[in-house]
Amino acid sequence: MDKTAKADEVSKNIFYGYAEAVTKAIPSYIEDTGSGTELGKAVEYCLTAPGKRIRPALTLAFCDIFGVDCGLAMPYAVALEMIHTYSLVHDDMPCMDDDDLRRGRPTCHKVFGEANALLCGDALLNRAFEIVFEAAVRDGRCGAAAGRELARLAGTEGMLGGQALDIANENTEAGPDVLLETYRLKTSALLECAAAVAVELARENGRYFNSSEEEFENAAAATVSFTRNLGLAFQIKDDLLDITGDPGTLGKPVGSDERDSKRTYVAAVGAEKAARDMESYTEKAVEAAAVFGERGRILRWLAAELLDRKH
Repeated sequence: MDKTAKADEVSKNIFYGYAEAVTKAIPSYIEDTGSGTELGKAVEYCLTAPGKRIRPALTLAFCDIFGVDCGLAMPYAVALEMIHTYSLVHDDMPCMDDDDLRRGRPTCHKVFGEANALLCGDALLNRAFEIVFEAAVRDGRCGAAAGRELARLAGTEGMLGGQALDIANENTEAGPDVLLETYRLKTSALLECAAAVAVELARENGRYFNSSEEEFENAAAATVSFTRNLGLAFQIKDDLLDITGDPGTLGKPVGSDERDSKRTYVAAVGAEKAARDMESYTEKAVEAAAVFGERGRILRWLAAELLDRKH
């Protein structure tokens, strides 16, 4: 194994270690969320389902890059995973994408019914901000700022705004620019949020290893460029997998975009150009990560890993 391959293997193990740490932490954050009730069972079913934990793991990765203790950031990372999970629960419902499978298992509404699925998403969202407020009481101004970014990028300026655009694009001939803006909001925003949490915590708990104000802000700006481009590549890859992926590997059926009359980037520009653009956005993400030097190696590995993923 050459030097680069060894470094990539180290990055892989570190990132998966972050993801595993989040997975192990989750049960302690949902102990009092309707335990024993159908709603509580639904929350546990969805939040403990096998998942990549990319967003919270990315928060912890950026915390290490910026010199913030990962233990300090764990509540925010778990809250981010809860928000991502609630969005999936609602996305899968009949009024949205009407999917039967998620992560290889029946979707929440298929197991617990539509009403409980709706409430499950609501419970996850509310619990996420309960966790954030508890952490912000401890962390003060930087914790409140991290919570603000979480709310902003999960709301109409981010994920929700993107989902609304996604619905508006159905059964239309929306062009590539409209679709990329949809993806920036729908997918990139929560990745951007993963970085924003670390950046805000670093303002008082790390400061990017005692960097100057200018160096810190340059590093903060690089996180935005990295995550936005990574998110665009990620969503285009999802579009392509919906056409070419293996249902067993994906853990859900393929062809759902066409079935549901979803307007995708692949439909707008064709699979060949979409694949080229996906690689271009990945390259831009890698370029943005260069500002972090050796500390950014894990980001460069992640960009390549997501480009080559099968699910």
